[in-house]
Amino acid sequence: MKIEQSEVEITPLVISLSGVINLEDDFDYQAQHTDYLMEKYK
Repeated sequence: MKIEQSEVEITPLVISLSGVINLEDDFDYQAQHTDYLMEKYK
């Protein structure tokens, strides 16, 4: 089942939350998460 773009309504909450933070294009979120977990459980 594919939903067409015109059938999906974006709520004002979603619009306000989009673009809250800006990350670099090459940001490695997996490495950051790994570092966080390693520090947490040492």
